[in-house]
Amino acid sequence: MTGPVVLQPGDGRALVIFRATLTLKAISSETGGAYSLIEGAFEPGGFAPLPHIHRDQDESFYVLEGLFDFRVGGDIVRGAEGTFLLVPRGTMHSFINVGDTTARLLFVHSPGLEGFFIELSKLSQAGPPDAETIAAVMRKWGMEVATPSSGSSAYPRPSDSLPRVLDRLMFTEQSSGQLQRSATAGSNAVGCRGYRRDRDADPRSTAPTRGTP
Repeated sequence: MTGPVVLQPGDGRALVIFRATLTLKAISSETGGAYSLIEGAFEPGGFAPLPHIHRDQDESFYVLEGLFDFRVGGDIVRGAEGTFLLVPRGTMHSFINVGDTTARLLFVHSPGLEGFFIELSKLSQAGPPDAETIAAVMRKWGMEVATPSSGSSAYPRPSDSLPRVLDRLMFTEQSSGQLQRSATAGSNAVGCRGYRRDRDADPRSTAPTRGTP
């Protein structure tokens, strides 16, 4: 671990991954490997990670600006400014900017995982790689791409191109129990501890509502 690190606004190594810019704020060599802290700026309809699982890292998210939908396990969480999520290792998750403007969030991996994003940014310089290439890099860094438990088309196939993968990332839970794609999920949250259903809320103006844990 190094000494104190001070970064002014906008400082930090910037990585461009597709249509997202990730700025490294704290890296493993500075934290003794304990964690990495990254600020991400995501354009509407731009980069979104494949639904995946971390074998070795816990991950936390804090929304700074804009509107995200997070998939955590089998739940959908609508995340506006100020929303915090903790995703323990072994939990399937993904997220996407569902607003009309660039959205920003902080995410923390513990232990640190900035090396994965550095490698992915190098791959994306030649254009978006296919899903199989991305999945291989994810496996290298201790991640597993989510696979369907019952043949659901909600999950990406290794043969999918990146646009087709992105087209599968948004889902809403239906009364039938099936998962269907939706451009704007109709509830702030479905099923996550600390939140309650709020299907009547305006999803573009209302932050997730705390409920009884």
